[in-house]
Amino acid sequence: MLEARERVGGRTWSIVTESGDVAELGGEWIRSDQTAVVELADRLGVGLVDVGVDFTDRVPVDGARPDPAEMARLVARVDGLLGRVDNDAVSAAEVLASFDSPARALLRARLEGSAGRPLSDVAASEIAGAFGVAAGRYLRCAGGNQELSIALACRLSDVRLSTPVRSIHGGDVTTESGESISADVVVVAVPLGVLVTLDLAPPLPPELRSLEMGWAAKQVVATADAPPLLARQQLVPPIWWWTGLGDGGMARRVVTAFAGTRESVLAVRGSWSLDRVVPEVETIGTPRVVDWSEDRWASGCYSSLGPGQRPLLEFFERPHGRMVFAGEHTEAGGTIDAAIRSGRQAAVRAETLVL
Repeated sequence: MLEARERVGGRTWSIVTESGDVAELGGEWIRSDQTAVVELADRLGVGLVDVGVDFTDRVPVDGARPDPAEMARLVARVDGLLGRVDNDAVSAAEVLASFDSPARALLRARLEGSAGRPLSDVAASEIAGAFGVAAGRYLRCAGGNQELSIALACRLSDVRLSTPVRSIHGGDVTTESGESISADVVVVAVPLGVLVTLDLAPPLPPELRSLEMGWAAKQVVATADAPPLLARQQLVPPIWWWTGLGDGGMARRVVTAFAGTRESVLAVRGSWSLDRVVPEVETIGTPRVVDWSEDRWASGCYSSLGPGQRPLLEFFERPHGRMVFAGEHTEAGGTIDAAIRSGRQAAVRAETLVL
């Protein structure tokens, strides 16, 4: 396995804060009905614990909170409409615009921030997924979500860190240092933003360059004491702050913030406004921030399809020369679960080339 970073995990990145609690700078939310990640954690012996906060339930910080019953009605109406329209052909913005509700602004902020792109550029099918309109129960790996990658890497005999790849021609791989490696099959599991920059032969179809990654940045701050469980959403631009439970069922001494969309990422480069939004907590230590939009080995947080783009994913369903592809972008998921499912599919496709 050739890994460009000095660590495994990619866009999962778990750290221990000054409070001694684990926090996530990368992928964080796991729905309990996402069977691929739940099954993998069980197989690897990685424990899962409740987050204690519903990803979909947030209190606005720059406006009145909609009546929960009204939000539930809006969500049900949106969910119903998604079952009647061509989800891939229309934008998420068009779907929301068809509803007049005081809860619409909060729902739009959550969905747009999660996509990391304006909803006018996002297919309606993207808001019908696990992190769209439906509520759920959410989990995380007890020792951090990066544990999954670490546990998998420990099972491999040859893992080479800090080894970026420059080109893949057939089964011949050349690293940036000039080392050449020949393989029967190459599984290309880099983020979409990096994939389109690689020197590949055969080359990628040019239309794949129209697929986009979202913009996102995260901030993690340790707190002196256990904070209350909360989830607070700024509407414009969409930024949200939350806390969650730790391993023993007590609140982790951490506050996390997420800025999704280009406008949001640019806004937090000035200030994350934690003192204003969560004034009841006392922070300690130095905040940790990662801007996935500027990360060399990601070029964005995760992918999201635009209207009419789903047929482009058919390219990833078969081998390309001696290459097969994995990554959340091949499954249109934008989730840890989608990445795991894509890896399973890549293994099946690789086996057909070997046989």
